[in-house]
Amino acid sequence: MGWFKWLGVVVVVLLSAVGLVPWSIGYFASDMVYATERGAIDGYDPVAYFSSGEAVAGRDDLSAEWNGALWKFASAEHRDRFLKEPARYAPAFGGYYAYAMGNGYTAHGDPTVFAVVDGRLFLNFDAATGEQWTADRDALIEAADRNWPESRPGQSSGR
Repeated sequence: MGWFKWLGVVVVVLLSAVGLVPWSIGYFASDMVYATERGAIDGYDPVAYFSSGEAVAGRDDLSAEWNGALWKFASAEHRDRFLKEPARYAPAFGGYYAYAMGNGYTAHGDPTVFAVVDGRLFLNFDAATGEQWTADRDALIEAADRNWPESRPGQSSGR
């Protein structure tokens, strides 16, 4: 290998050592909560999943900050309920999709592809992965709960 190729290898190794080379889908996210320019859960009301069983868009004028993200709500009542118990209403795994987390990686969830299971909100990537997740739901939730502390964005998974 010529000196120029060795230099390239050294640069990649050094960048990897300081964490500047993104090796996973979730690496680009630095927060515990997946958020878009519209906010956490892409601007959907987290309380509505529990109160109406539907994905309901939140309003810009009804928002609150929690866990490094902006959360939006369809009503002031929902905002107040969330602020009293945010961990109860926030989606599992920070809104990253449950199927991915069950398989040890992070990717964004779609707020319209969801399930509330045992009082927890889970988002998935799309309808197809939502169906795959549902088919093996309990095992994937168990695996995701184990994976979340290690695979969440900005954390090393030891791989």
